[in-house]
Amino acid sequence: MMLSKMQRARARWAKDPKARARGGWVQLGYMALSFALSYIAGRLLAKKSGLKVDDDKPTTLTTRGSYTNFVLGLRKVGPVFTWAGDREIKKEKAKGGKGAGSSQKTEVFYEAGWHVLCSNGPVFALHQIVQSGKVIFQGPITSDSHPSGSTINLGKEGSFTIYWGEENQPINTFLGNAGRVGVSSRWPFFCYVVWNKKRLSTSPQWPVLDYVIDRRPQISETVLTQTPSYYPPTLTLTGPTIGPFLSHTNGVEGVGKFVVVGDYTTKFRPLDTVRLSGNSMTTGDYVILDSETVQVQTGTNPLNGAPIFETRTNIYLYGGVTGANDSGTMQTYEELPDDGLNPAHCIAEVLYAQWPQGLGLDQGDPEPWDIDSLEALGLDAEASNIRSSYIGRNGEKASAFLAAFLQDYGTVLPIDTASGKLKFVMLREPTGTLPNIAIGAQVVALPEVESNHGERAVDKLVFKFTDREHSFGDMTIAIDDDGQASFEENQRSRVVEVPTVVNFAPAATIADRRSQEELAGAAVVTYNAGRGARTLIPGTAITMDGIPDTLRVVGVEFDPLSSAVKLKCMIDYYGTKESDFVNSEGGAGTDFEPVE
Repeated sequence: MMLSKMQRARARWAKDPKARARGGWVQLGYMALSFALSYIAGRLLAKKSGLKVDDDKPTTLTTRGSYTNFVLGLRKVGPVFTWAGDREIKKEKAKGGKGAGSSQKTEVFYEAGWHVLCSNGPVFALHQIVQSGKVIFQGPITSDSHPSGSTINLGKEGSFTIYWGEENQPINTFLGNAGRVGVSSRWPFFCYVVWNKKRLSTSPQWPVLDYVIDRRPQISETVLTQTPSYYPPTLTLTGPTIGPFLSHTNGVEGVGKFVVVGDYTTKFRPLDTVRLSGNSMTTGDYVILDSETVQVQTGTNPLNGAPIFETRTNIYLYGGVTGANDSGTMQTYEELPDDGLNPAHCIAEVLYAQWPQGLGLDQGDPEPWDIDSLEALGLDAEASNIRSSYIGRNGEKASAFLAAFLQDYGTVLPIDTASGKLKFVMLREPTGTLPNIAIGAQVVALPEVESNHGERAVDKLVFKFTDREHSFGDMTIAIDDDGQASFEENQRSRVVEVPTVVNFAPAATIADRRSQEELAGAAVVTYNAGRGARTLIPGTAITMDGIPDTLRVVGVEFDPLSSAVKLKCMIDYYGTKESDFVNSEGGAGTDFEPVE
C-alpha cells in the first residue's frame, strides 16, 4: 500500500484552517461526492496504468518493480516469487501400472524458493497452502506455535521456513548466502516463506501456490476503545472426543502436554478450543497452542527383535498443563465461519499504524479525523454483525482502500464545518426531527429540481464477493427490481464488487444496503440557501419546503465573502427502510414431488 502525495497534502490541508478558507467558493466534500457512492469508489478503485500486475501464473521469478500484498483479516494470497535456486534433479521411481513388474525411474526436480506473502506483518496465522487447487498444508500455525525461523516438513512436497513479519524477526542467513540473494537481512515487516527444497515433479516449472493467512490489527484498539478489533468465530461443542490420555504436568507453555494414542493433529489443531472434563485439572475450555505426532517405541518383536513403534499426539495448551492426571476426556469445538475484523478498526489501522503497516498519521492535536464518528461506525458494524477483511494488490493506494470501506458501509467522509475535522457520516434511515430548509416569501429563486424520467441504467444487480467457504472463489448475490423488468419487458444487469468481506452473511447485508443506489430513481435538488445552512455537511438528511420527499445533502458550497450557501441534495433513497427479505446462501436443495 502506498501513500500518495495528494493524501499527504489533504492531511496537511485538513489541519490548516487558513488553507481551507483560501479562494472563493469552497467545496466541503473531502471526496468528489456524486449521486451514487458506487461512482466515487468506482473512480478510486479504477485500475491505474503502468502497474506491474501479478496474476499468479506459474513463473520462475516475478518482474522487477512488482508490488507485495497488503492484508487485513483472513485472505488467500498469491505470493511474490522473489528468488529461486539450488535446483536438484533426483531419480525417483514412477508408479507402475496394473500388473507392472517394476517401476521405471524418472527425473524429478527440486528447487528452493522465496515467497513473500505480504509487507505489512506481523501475520497472526497461516491456515493453508494450496497447490494448483489442492491443499498440501493444513494449519493453522501461529507465531506462538512456530516462531519466525521455524521449519515445517510437508513430506514429499518438501519443507519451508516461515517468517511472520515482525520488525525484529531473525536475520535470514540462508538468503544472505552470496550464491543466493547475497543480502543478510531481517526483512522486517515482510511475512514470507522460504522453501528449502520444493518438489516440482517432472517439470522444472513451479506450480501455482496460494497461502491462506490471517493478519490482525496491531494498534487500532488504542484508537478505538468501544469495540474489539477482532471477533472470534461462534463455537459449537460438536467436535471429536478422545480419552483416556497421558499427561505431563508443567505450567510452562510448550512443555506441559497431554498425550493421546494415534494421529490427532488434524482434529486438535492450534487455536482450536477444547473442553476438558473428568480430569484433575479444572473442567472448562482451553485453547490449543500446538499439536504434533511422535513415534514412541513400545516394545520389540519377539520373532526378530525389531522395535515396535506407536504413533502418539502431543497436545500443548496455552498456559501450560498444571495439576493434570491421566483420566477424563477432551472434546473440540467446531467453528462457524463468522469471525473477522471490525471495519472501523481496519480503517484506524491503515490511518495510524506505522509505515508500512499503515500511513502512520499523527494522532496528536489537532487531530484531522473525527474519531467519535469512526467509533460510531464501529458500533454500527458490530450491531449489524459485519465482519471484514481486505487485500490490497498491485500497489493499490490508501485512497482505494478507504473508498472500498466507505462504499460497502454506506458512509461519506466530509469535513465538519463546526470542528474542521473529517467526519464519517453513515447514510442510514433518518430518525428524529430533521433539519428543515424554509423557503421564505422574499426568496429570489425557488429550488431547482432535476429528475430523470428515462429508463433506468440497470434493474438487476449482481454483487460479487470472495467466499471463504468456497475456497475463496467468487460468490454472487443477485438483487433485482422484478416490477421494473416486467414493465419494460427487458432486464439490464451490472456486477458490483464487494471487496471488504469473505463471509456470506455480511455480504448479503451490504448487498441489501447498496442496492438502493442503483435500483431507485434519482432527483437532484439545488437551492441557494441563507448563511444558516453553512453548518450542514454532506450526508445529512433534511427536509425542504415544497419538496415532499426527504433529501440527503451531497454538496455544500459557500462564499466566505458573503452569506450565500449553495446546497446540492438528492432524494434520500439511501435512507429508505431496509427490506425484510432474507438472502439465502442456497445449496440446501429442495425435496421435489415424484414424477407421475
